Amino acid sequence: MSDEAHQATMIAEELLLLRKAIRFTQKEMSDAMGLGINEYDALESGASRLRKIHQLAAERVAFARGADLNDPSAVPGSMLLEAYKVAKAFDSKRGGH
Repeated sequence: MSDEAHQATMIAEELLLLRKAIRFTQKEMSDAMGLGINEYDALESGASRLRKIHQLAAERVAFARGADLNDPSAVPGSMLLEAYKVAKAFDSKRGGH
């Protein structure tokens, strides 16, 4: 397996794990990302290359889902620091500590 194919498989596996972490079906995830179910399935299975825009969309979906579920563990680690900074900024605007 080439490095490119291996990398795509790993990214696809991460997409699958992210979707399962937020307890979405493939249909729910594809809808939330603005993709058709076949296009999403191809990304998750590694048949299609997962581009940065797909990663960002999936992370955004997971972020919103974490907020909906009131479950910070659903938020991708790559977004936690940014979320903390935003929450801290809102808190300081309200006069919090």
